[in-house]
Amino acid sequence: MDADMDYERPNVETIKCVVVGDNAVGKTRLICARACNTTLTQYQLLATHVPTVWA
Repeated sequence: MDADMDYERPNVETIKCVVVGDNAVGKTRLICARACNTTLTQYQLLATHVPTVWA
């Protein structure tokens, strides 16, 4: 894939999304589910929180 290929796609718009929330509310799970076009099961929502991003 050519690095300049993105510049040749005029119909693609890049946006920046900032997700803000308290600790352990599921921000990372929400982003991953949306990016992979999946839904989360109740078990996945209630599973033990594992931190994946640190500031």
